[in-house]
Amino acid sequence: MAPTALSASPALDPRRYGDAELARHLLTLRGEQWIGGEATGDPYALLLRGREPASVFPRLWELPDVHRSTTGAWVTARHATASAALADPRLAPGPAGQALVVVPGLLDQDAPPPVPEPDAAWVGRRCQDLVEAVGDGETDVVSELARPLARDCVRELLGLTPREAESAPEGLVDAQLCPPPLRTARALVHAADALRHRLTGPGELALWALGTDTAVRVMAHAVALRLEAGGTRSGSATASELPSAHAAAVDEALRLEPPVRFEPRVARASLTLGGVGIESGEQVVIAVQAAGRDPRVHVEADAFRPGRQTRGNAPRPPWGPAVDAYVPMARLLAATLLAELDHRFPRARLVEPLVRRCRAPVTGGPVRLRAVLSR
Repeated sequence: MAPTALSASPALDPRRYGDAELARHLLTLRGEQWIGGEATGDPYALLLRGREPASVFPRLWELPDVHRSTTGAWVTARHATASAALADPRLAPGPAGQALVVVPGLLDQDAPPPVPEPDAAWVGRRCQDLVEAVGDGETDVVSELARPLARDCVRELLGLTPREAESAPEGLVDAQLCPPPLRTARALVHAADALRHRLTGPGELALWALGTDTAVRVMAHAVALRLEAGGTRSGSATASELPSAHAAAVDEALRLEPPVRFEPRVARASLTLGGVGIESGEQVVIAVQAAGRDPRVHVEADAFRPGRQTRGNAPRPPWGPAVDAYVPMARLLAATLLAELDHRFPRARLVEPLVRRCRAPVTGGPVRLRAVLSR
């Protein structure tokens, strides 16, 4: 199959289209992604249509470091090439490509303003209150702990009402590369427009919409991986006695389940990447999660090993402006939550694997994480 023109498709503001036209556009692009994956086995197209990443990454690594996908985009999944692409100023975030739902002021900023640093003492108290309220027994970590903690933190930073904080959307980042259903597309735009008049300061709207979602994902993935690995069984220690261990656990979770699995960039000038010529205006997609699990860099790359050493100098790549600004806040929340759970419920265990949102190939958005909290 020849590459399609998807990478040249203009970004779409759903407010400018009627339901019939918008639905047709979204369905057409989703159909092309499915055909591109099923008909050719193209790994990037398979990942966009929801295939389990671990089953596709080996095929990605077998291909040239930079290769053309059936979607029309250039794709790279090796750590060194991905890091070079993310650091190259000629490859910049942009609305081009399969970015279907564009909400002005959110995903169209090259560098969002810095996020205010949450008060660590406040985070600790709020986390303690939430964990105490849940108590022993089976619970959903996402809905009972991660989401309330993220929303309360952003509410505190922005001075929002509880209702305003709870209206933060999920799925905006995924809409960059995966067509959402019509109803979801409308809901994403409506949620942002409803608070646009309220959040007028630099970066406030993005912190509410993208910061909340990023923090929920980081916390859910960190807890899932930690409980899957068995936790620390540190019930005799206080929650503040193992900060480095919990920070290392979050960092390892960020490697295995980064805030975004893909980072799309657009070439602002012609360049050479991984020995391949990229023309100005073409799309380059960096497979961040695959790069973080590159077996050339990590021994037992799929294993959860906090504090692991890499082969050579392999700093983690940036994740792009859609999430980079919010990771420090998310990291603090996740480390605090892990510490509180380890302290109060050292025998906590998972009931089922993490359940993810449909059409969330960019973020792997969690919707449910059932666990039994036990002392």
